[in-house]
Amino acid sequence: MIYIAMSLIVFLIVVVIHTLIVRQSKQKSTSVGLFLFLSSMGLMVMWILFDSIFFFHSPQFLKSTATLIYLLLMPLYAMYYRSISHTNPARKILQVIETRSKASYEELLSAVEEQKYIEQALTVMVRNGQARKKDGRYSLTARGKFLAFFANLDQSFFKRSTGGRP
Repeated sequence: MIYIAMSLIVFLIVVVIHTLIVRQSKQKSTSVGLFLFLSSMGLMVMWILFDSIFFFHSPQFLKSTATLIYLLLMPLYAMYYRSISHTNPARKILQVIETRSKASYEELLSAVEEQKYIEQALTVMVRNGQARKKDGRYSLTARGKFLAFFANLDQSFFKRSTGGRP
């Protein structure tokens, strides 16, 4: 169990270091490569800790299980980070409607450049119960406000502009 806990702690440390570097960086590109590099360094640190700190003999499958968990967490976080680092017009629409309480189609069009995407995204948002249209204006439902809250949380945590990219 100590091996699994150590792998999770090392992974969380790698994520914190990655987040701190990304927040300080002025670079516009995504940092998935940086995360994968830091993760491989974390994996090496984890193996060194397994061999040097724990002198007692323990079954190899415990070390292998901890390593497998670490390796499975790497692409999970990399996909999550990549998905929030790209501009997402639907996310931008959610945030615009949330900040204005209600927004007309023209207001949304001025916030998001791609007109055909706005129509498609608004149709899907209304169909999925994230927004509702009344008197030509769109407002968020409770579900839409919930999603907008998490979009804003990601945005503020990674210091992203509205919709994704820094």
